[in-house]
Parts: sequence; C-alpha cells; structure tokens
Amino acid sequence: MIGNKVILFKIVIAVIASAPILALATNGMNPEGTGPKNRGMGGAGVAMATETQSIIINPAAVTGVGNRQDIAFGLFNPNRSFTITGNNFDPPGAPPPGPYFDQSQDSDSTLFAIPFYGYSRQLDDGAAWAFTISGAGGMNSDYPVNFGAALGITGPTGVDLAQIFFGGTYGAKFSDDLAWGVTVSLAYAEFAAEGLEVFGPASSDPANLTNNGTDSSTGIGLKVGLLGQLKNGGTWGASYQFETDMSEFDKYKGLFADQGDLDIAPTFTVGVALPIADKTTLALDYHYIDYEAVPTISNSTSLILTGGKFGDSGGPGFGWQSISVIKAGIAVETAPDMIWRGGINIGESPLTSEEISTAFLVPATIETHLTVGFTKQLSSKSELTGVFVHSLENCQSGPFSVAFGGGIEETCMDQNFIELSYGKMF
Repeated sequence: MIGNKVILFKIVIAVIASAPILALATNGMNPEGTGPKNRGMGGAGVAMATETQSIIINPAAVTGVGNRQDIAFGLFNPNRSFTITGNNFDPPGAPPPGPYFDQSQDSDSTLFAIPFYGYSRQLDDGAAWAFTISGAGGMNSDYPVNFGAALGITGPTGVDLAQIFFGGTYGAKFSDDLAWGVTVSLAYAEFAAEGLEVFGPASSDPANLTNNGTDSSTGIGLKVGLLGQLKNGGTWGASYQFETDMSEFDKYKGLFADQGDLDIAPTFTVGVALPIADKTTLALDYHYIDYEAVPTISNSTSLILTGGKFGDSGGPGFGWQSISVIKAGIAVETAPDMIWRGGINIGESPLTSEEISTAFLVPATIETHLTVGFTKQLSSKSELTGVFVHSLENCQSGPFSVAFGGGIEETCMDQNFIELSYGKMF
C-alpha cells in the first residue's frame, strides 16, 4: 500500500512539474484565489483551513486541514485584445508613409491547463507539515500579426511568463486558539518574448530584447501566517508573502529593468470566516499586492522619454501600481454530503491611463470576478470539489507613448476558469 502511494506521488509530481503553467492575469499577476473551495468564495479564505490549497493562502492553515492530499486540474480561458488609433509614428525612409501602429488585434492562445498537488500530514501536539505544487504569474499575450508589421517585421508578437512554486510548510499552535505557519518555496519561472524588434531603439541591449527563446529564473520565497479562533465560533487569519528575489532573465536583460530582473511582489492578506446562520459561513478577505516594490513591474514606461532604456538599472517598466482587493464569499451546507459556494472578488487594475503603452503585452485589466462552486462528499474519506469563475470584461484606454508616435491605446480582457479537485483524507 505504501509503495503504491509513493509511486502515485512521484507520478503526480512529474506530471505537474512538466505541465505548462499559465501566467494568470487576474488580480494583476496574482490569481483571484487558490483551490476550488477558496475560489468558489471569491478567493476569500485566509481564515479557513479546508483543503491543502488553503496552505498556499495562509501557511497556518496546515494545522487545520488534517491528513489529506488534493489533486486539482483547471482550464483557464483568457480573452485579450487591443486597439491603437491616431498614431503618427513615421520613421524616415520606412516604406510606405506612416502611421504604422494604428491597429486592432485579438490575442490567440485562449485555453491553458492549470494543475495543483498538495499533501499534508498532522504531527503530535497540533503541529503539521505539508508539500504543495502550485502555479501563478501574470504576463501572457500572443498576437498573430507582428506589432511592427507595417515596418516589414514578420512573425507574431507576445510574451509568456510561467511560474511554478514547490512549497514546504510547517506549522504549530501557540495555544488552542492560535496557530502559526511558515512556507519556504522554491520558485521557478520561464519567460519568452517575440516580435518586439520595433522597441530595439528603446532598449539598452537590443540583442537580448526579443526572440531569444525561453529563459528561466529561480528564487526562494518565504510566507508566514496566523490562524486564530473567535469567541463567536468564527476564525480570523493573516498572512504575509515576502518579496521573492529571482535570478535575472539573462536572455531578456534588454527588456526587463535592472538587466533582466523580475522579482515576485510581496503581498499581505487578512480576513475572517463567520458562521452567520445554521450551516452557513461568510468569508471576507482584504488582499494587498505591492507591485510598486518591483521596479520592472512598476517603473514608468515614460522613462524612455527622458533617455531611459528598457534593461537599464532603474529603467522603464510596465508602470503598474500596487492594488487592493476585497474578496467575499458564502458557503452553505445544503445536505450532509453537499456544500454550495458563491463569491465575488473586486480589485483594482494595476494599470493606469497614463501607463497604458505596454498594456497590450500584459493586459491585466480585470477588476471583478464572480464565482460559484461546490463540494460533493463521495465517502467518509474522499470528496470532489468544483468551481467556475467568470471575470467580467474590463477595458482601459490612455495615451500611447509619444516616443512611438502617440495616439490612443485601448486594452480589453475577460476570463473564464473551471477547476475540479479530488481530495483524499487518511
């Protein structure tokens, strides 16, 4: 029996580790939630310990999820587009006369697989440990016609960032009413860009700007959390993800600021889970993502107007702002073996109208997510959980950089996501 579990464990890890993990663009670069139970409640759940995915949100949840493993598989459907009008870019000698960047395109690659695996084990005296594999990210676009096609440049335009995290978690209890947890994770990222030749004059290293295939980056992340009991039978939780220092993408040191540096932004989450009626729980979370801590993400694109170049130390970035997200959800047990969930996730777009120029590459415009989910108890030791998320279309517009002829750019995005998870308790 033990041998079979070890074999299954190795197969699951091999499949997930080799799968393409999509860079989700939901709350900016962060997913709206982690796990179908959490997502079903709008992503709220820092104060809940319901599945191993809960540990991704709050490491202290490891003390409450029990002995279990979860295998999840999701399909993500992002729909992205952009339009540029009124552009006046007309470089000398370029055939035919401009403008060159007036265009409208829809991004291809609209369906991606998202796997997850988690295993948790309780120890003596309320302590516990867990191992998880999860994906996140936030940059993906794939336009079939080159952005600079009118200048004779061929091939598609787009970027692709994929991130995967291998997390080890340990937690214990200060008392019967308060637990703590810490997760140390190995972060692995892959990035590729193509069709960005037109930005060569604005790069400090045009040879390492685009079309260099896939490059990789690694880092060590740290997340800490607390999970406590309230007198009314509810719970509260808080977690903090420190900034993850990633190694440089050397093949793209002419694109990302500080010679290819793209770290993972720190986050803070706090929330409660409250019993509001018989067999009914309300969860509320506040989530803050500090994108402004990462220069490549937050530095203004307009720095190119004052001599700054992509790839420079302190050079131009994507112009994102830090954002706040409110998550709310409800779970209702309608039968001994059935729970239904619903939720809403309302955040801010990290984009501003003044920093829209590179948004066609990283169209993180989504602000509102609506979610619905369920858990069906299959036996005393197993369950099936599902969720559907619809992210409402949001369009943002603003001035396209005058460094490339000006005009108005509008970027739009909507998303759908469906996920199923099988949980096995032991």
